[in-house]
Amino acid sequence: MERFQVLIANTLRTTAFALAAAVTVGAAALAPAPAAAQGGTVTIRVVDQNGTTLTGSTVRPLGTDILWETPATVSLDMGPQAFTIEPAFQGAMLPGGFARPQVANGLTRDEFTFYDGVSPELVFEWRTATVGAGVLDQNGVAVPGASWGFAGEGAWFAPGTLVAPVTDESLYPFLQGASVNGWNFAVRAAFDGQAIDLTREESREVAESTTDLSFEWRQLACTMGVVGGTEAPIRGATWTMLGHTFAAGDAITLPVTDNAFYPSLAGALASGIPADLFTNTPSGSGSATFEVGADGVLTPAFTTIGGNSFGLRCGVSPFPPITTGALDGTVTADGGAFSGAHLSVLDANGATHELTSDVVGGFLLTDVPQGEATVTLTIPTGYHAVDPASGQRTVTIVAEQTTSANFALAADDSTPPVVNNPETWNYWRREVRAAIKGKGQHDETLENMAKNYPAAIFNDFANAADPVRVEGVTQVDPAGPAPARALVLNDMDITLDPSIASPVSGARRELLVILLNVVSGRLSLNLIVDAQGTTLEQEIRHLAAMINDGVVANDKLARNHGARINAGRAGWRRPDAQLHGISAAVAYGDMELEDEMLSDDTASGAATAGNGVSLTATLATGASDVRLTMTLNEMSHASLNVYDAAGRLVAQLYEGDAPAGVTAVTWQRAGSRRGVYFARLVTATGARTTKIVAAQ
Repeated sequence: MERFQVLIANTLRTTAFALAAAVTVGAAALAPAPAAAQGGTVTIRVVDQNGTTLTGSTVRPLGTDILWETPATVSLDMGPQAFTIEPAFQGAMLPGGFARPQVANGLTRDEFTFYDGVSPELVFEWRTATVGAGVLDQNGVAVPGASWGFAGEGAWFAPGTLVAPVTDESLYPFLQGASVNGWNFAVRAAFDGQAIDLTREESREVAESTTDLSFEWRQLACTMGVVGGTEAPIRGATWTMLGHTFAAGDAITLPVTDNAFYPSLAGALASGIPADLFTNTPSGSGSATFEVGADGVLTPAFTTIGGNSFGLRCGVSPFPPITTGALDGTVTADGGAFSGAHLSVLDANGATHELTSDVVGGFLLTDVPQGEATVTLTIPTGYHAVDPASGQRTVTIVAEQTTSANFALAADDSTPPVVNNPETWNYWRREVRAAIKGKGQHDETLENMAKNYPAAIFNDFANAADPVRVEGVTQVDPAGPAPARALVLNDMDITLDPSIASPVSGARRELLVILLNVVSGRLSLNLIVDAQGTTLEQEIRHLAAMINDGVVANDKLARNHGARINAGRAGWRRPDAQLHGISAAVAYGDMELEDEMLSDDTASGAATAGNGVSLTATLATGASDVRLTMTLNEMSHASLNVYDAAGRLVAQLYEGDAPAGVTAVTWQRAGSRRGVYFARLVTATGARTTKIVAAQ
């Protein structure tokens, strides 16, 4: 009988026809041949030693392309049959509960049987082992996220219980396929519970006694940190691996990528694990790939970043918490950097730190205790604080952060106040004539009138880098080659003479009066003279150009503009004045009268102080406001303004045509300081100035 089995087994390696012939010859002596072949329907199953079906196993009639995935119900002829059997793994983690590995695997055996044509089942046995499958570290602990599979197939399975067909050739001597010496498995590593692109392969024999099919993947587990070339850990340095960022002392577990230990390593990470290092030093950041050795050492030990050496090391402890921060800021003056500013910082621990702003106005203080800090700026001479106006800031220092405290200064305004308190042409003609005579009523010194004022006009206007020159106003141009000279008293007397009634004479007269008001300090060159923002300095050039162009219409225009400026009405806009009545008002007396006249350029000549123009100021009962009463003997255009002692316009009370008789206007003093003020009335025929002393 044993010899018969061997014969059958050897014959299975030939064709099915040869096998059937051999069986027929061997059986001829035992029984006569049937008259005709008979068959039936049969269920084919592959089972383990316990009779449990190995679902998905295949049975192939030897020498055919027919393949039955069992259990399968088929039609068979009665008689001897030869089959190739391929077993399947069983497990809940497998798709459909079974798997029959193919790509790098394959395990079959041939088996002969005789089908009697009656039996409902045809059963083949393949012994198995029930094993635990999974991925463990070197300590036998499951690696979270790691998985296993069959080599070459790219499918990965979770840990669990697996029923594995045996590869024991002592049980099945004539096994065939790539898995004769063991099943070929694949193992996939994981990092932080997630599978990564790092795999290896491993072959395992399975015997009936096998209980464990776990695969090892060694791990490096430690507290790690970035170190410098001296092996010292760096505070604040971090590194990023596989999408996770770590700081000094963080626990990390890395799979071994040692090709010497795992020769079949494959995947994007087979040559090591990439890392981005932030050194928290001036060297900046860099990248490197680290191989994780089976001995727990990372290679390379150092990588060069920004010209310096850095690496990753195990055994680094977390740094203690930082309780300090930094304080920085800038000091600016008029929008630009201010260097050399002194600052004092009082920190939360009561310590004082002295700082000085650098060339770009910046300052920096490190290791400032967290909590409130007060920063005080010493205001430099010639400046005042703008933001904050106190020159002091209180800020909250936050650990490991930089808090800013900025300061803005502005240069003190050294520009003299704008003065708009001019005198008219008749005042200056009186002064010129008094200076010529050397006696009589005058307010200007003889030296100023004879020397200083003409020299200032000549030097500051006629001889300026961008000169303003009008004959008889800024200089006198002698006939012949002699150079221009400054005006003398007689020249000014001629220019100021109102009996010369031409438009150009009137324009020259008003321009000379403007210049005399400027050099005597009664008008400021930066005075705004119109709604377009024109300054008096610009208007002087404009008037000179109109006078010099020879156009009569422009002469008249220049004369009228000049007269308006000399009347103190430069830049006037209609005020909200209260007319013909008394509201609550208070003023304080000591009224003084000053007669001044304006030229109307009429053929009749100059007006006199007796033209019936008067201005009085009275105290309104029970109030702090002033009632100003102007009296005109005929209807006239009138302008009434109030100036302080420095010549600054304080209030615009009246502008327009005033009727003959008495017109009352109230100056509401709310917000005005104590001191001396001047109420100035200018009409077409004369001007009056009344001094008001406000005692409260």
